[in-house]
Amino acid sequence: MKILEGLKNGDLKGMVNNNVLIDNHKPKFGTDSDTVVLAMAISYEKPAIDLANFLQSSELDLLDVDHGDVIDDNGSYWVYVEFERNKYLYKSIKLLLMSLDRITSDHGDWTFSIMGSEDQIEFSKENFDEHIITNIEDYNEKFKKVNESELIKKRINFMVNY
Repeated sequence: MKILEGLKNGDLKGMVNNNVLIDNHKPKFGTDSDTVVLAMAISYEKPAIDLANFLQSSELDLLDVDHGDVIDDNGSYWVYVEFERNKYLYKSIKLLLMSLDRITSDHGDWTFSIMGSEDQIEFSKENFDEHIITNIEDYNEKFKKVNESELIKKRINFMVNY
């Protein structure tokens, strides 16, 4: 299915999975601590490309939009949207999902999953604040980066004792 005139209300009805993944993927630009990746599964490749183009041309506050050209084990293609990790993150993602409502006809039935969990959490301000870190310093504190030399030492130690 190729949408030639741009996306209109309902064009992607039933094609976008209403459960988005937040902070499950590495950003293309920036670091994990300053960039949040939202990923959406789409049923077909052409609509995934159309959705990525739609988002890129939107006035939403996005850092980057990309689409995967490889089908996953579930038969889905993916669109990845990068946001700045900041206090406006919830609002930015909510605006994106509201834009998607118009072209998917989902009308707010969005859920999200986070890294390390397959649970589908209702998308709300309360749930978002509970599960998503919006502050760079808090993110770094939670996911302290191990010094690279420490990793090398551990690897060498493992190999010596192997």
